[in-house]
Amino acid sequence: MNKKNILVVDDSEFVRKIVQAELGGNYNVIQAENGKEALELLYTNAVSLIICDIIMPIMDGYEFVKLIKNDDNLKNIPVIMLTTESYDYTKSDFEKLGVAEYLVKPINSEKLNEVINKVLS
Repeated sequence: MNKKNILVVDDSEFVRKIVQAELGGNYNVIQAENGKEALELLYTNAVSLIICDIIMPIMDGYEFVKLIKNDDNLKNIPVIMLTTESYDYTKSDFEKLGVAEYLVKPINSEKLNEVINKVLS
């Protein structure tokens, strides 16, 4: 069985390692430190799902998602945004952006798996 590719975009190596440890058994996890790096990876890898932080250097998650949602080749890839309690975006902001779901950090492994299964089904 071929594993689906999930792209994890977060400037925190710690967060990327947690997600890798949690999902690596069921998915191929591709990692990027920012939106610019993630965009480059999207053009060379078939990705089934993107898990993306908002606050990152070089290109933040909001700008990254805006770009992919305006790209005919990438716009159908579902996105799960990672945010912190104190961030200013609301659920309606994420919906307008075309985000499938969002999770508040710290990431709960059970919730992460639940949301991934929901989004990919």
